[in-house]
Amino acid sequence: MVTLLYRVLIDLQLQYLLLAILLLAVPALAVDLDTEQEAEQEPETGQGPDEKNWLDTSHDYVSDQADELAQWLDSFFGQRVADIESASSILRLTSSYNIDEIEDDEFKLRGRGKLQLPALSDRLSLIFSGSEGDESDRIQTAGDESDDGQVALQYSVQKKPRHELDLFGGVRAGLKARVGIRYRYQYTPSANYFHRFRQELAYDQSDRAISTTRLDLSYKLDHNSLWRWANRVRYGEETDGVEWRSSVGWQERLSPNKAVTYFVGVNGITDPDKLIKSYGPGIRYRQTVFRDYLFLDLVPSYSWRKKEAGYDREGAWSFDLQLEMFFEN
Repeated sequence: MVTLLYRVLIDLQLQYLLLAILLLAVPALAVDLDTEQEAEQEPETGQGPDEKNWLDTSHDYVSDQADELAQWLDSFFGQRVADIESASSILRLTSSYNIDEIEDDEFKLRGRGKLQLPALSDRLSLIFSGSEGDESDRIQTAGDESDDGQVALQYSVQKKPRHELDLFGGVRAGLKARVGIRYRYQYTPSANYFHRFRQELAYDQSDRAISTTRLDLSYKLDHNSLWRWANRVRYGEETDGVEWRSSVGWQERLSPNKAVTYFVGVNGITDPDKLIKSYGPGIRYRQTVFRDYLFLDLVPSYSWRKKEAGYDREGAWSFDLQLEMFFEN
């Protein structure tokens, strides 16, 4: 009985205990982090920072034009991948309330962050996450969202403009160990196109061996808006065959502190039955309120859902209200 009670407490409190550690640690390391980053400004090649030839300059200009907007939108909307790849220490505290036509209303508190550890190694960071979080999560059957809190150490093996390779290891809620490798490749063929591929191979005590593949294709319409086709595929020993999801969205930067996404998402599985679990449209509006570190999200959506092959498909609306505090050093 004591052992069971202990595990329940761990499940409920792991995220927030570690979050408290991050809140205490980020200010303490802020000075060291800034000093370390300033000291690292050295070129990777034999050329000095002002010795780039015309070819390098032209390529940098095209790349900056193509990916600046995509990366700004990822960061502004709080995408998990943007936080993981950031060179800064980041902390997000989120409270959300979901109203659903079919399911019960739900209130959630979450924490997510990345803490650089320059005192140990320039390549080492502490990752704390509650969920992956993106627009397509809103278009899914209730109960499908994986929201297990986890904390891990991440070691950057290689980090270049196009390529990034990381090793990570840590625990999920319930003290389930998780280790793996993550690779990212991004390509900017022209000033209007920006593509990103990510592959993660991991092993944990709950899902066993699992592979997660992501492919995002972005096309910039103008300086403030783009089209994006985002895809994710998961396959492992404990998954329902191939678990996939895809969304097409138009994202627009309305101002430095406002942005909106119009999206259509679909997700499904291949085992035991090939099934499209849900699909439908939605809107996500986000802006800062009162302070530049406080964000408000309004996310209305509608989806046609099917829990299992034998069930009838049901249409239902959903509305998310989210308030997030964001800190960065």
